[in-house]
Amino acid sequence: NQAFIAWCGYTRNELIGRTTAELGFWVDGESRGKVLAQLLSTGFAGDMEIEMRRRGGEVRQIIFAGRLLETAHHRWFLSVARDITERKTMEEQIRSERETFFSVLHNAPYGIVLNYADGSLLLVNPEATAITGYTIEDVPTGRLLFSKFYPDPGHRKEVVRTWIEDVSSKSIDRVFTVVCKEGVEKDLEFRTFRLPDGKAVTMFLDITEHRRA
Repeated sequence: NQAFIAWCGYTRNELIGRTTAELGFWVDGESRGKVLAQLLSTGFAGDMEIEMRRRGGEVRQIIFAGRLLETAHHRWFLSVARDITERKTMEEQIRSERETFFSVLHNAPYGIVLNYADGSLLLVNPEATAITGYTIEDVPTGRLLFSKFYPDPGHRKEVVRTWIEDVSSKSIDRVFTVVCKEGVEKDLEFRTFRLPDGKAVTMFLDITEHRRA
């Protein structure tokens, strides 16, 4: 069709009567073999991601679907293809940025807890574990983390109130005394901020010795 002509760079006369292999569309024979094997064995190939080459040699990422059509005397392959190169490039960029983001959080020299909007934790970095003793397996939710940090219900209620009014809503630094995993109390300075997708990043420093000094 006209969309394929515009995509591949050949004219209709150059395409008709020639095979995709002759035209050099296939980047590698393995992909062509997989598509043909799927079509011949089941009569259908759906949503297969492959690379195809346009006129001039540019390689593009394609999502391919095909169906085998047969009559008593003829056999056709009906193929539908969509160019997803830009989407794949964007996905790779997002993946790279996500890896960088998590690498920064993981290696930060201060405690970091990352949680979803529903309160479940996504990350407790090594420094947070070093300070408090808790891993994400110990405290998979923010509610459980608070119950560990502030075991006294009355004190916990006051902390939650301050947290909602200052730390979460205004990103104001606040210092709270928390109970760590081994029962040791430490003074931690907290700050949190929210990401556009609703996740919250909470950072904290152990200032116990500083306050004692």
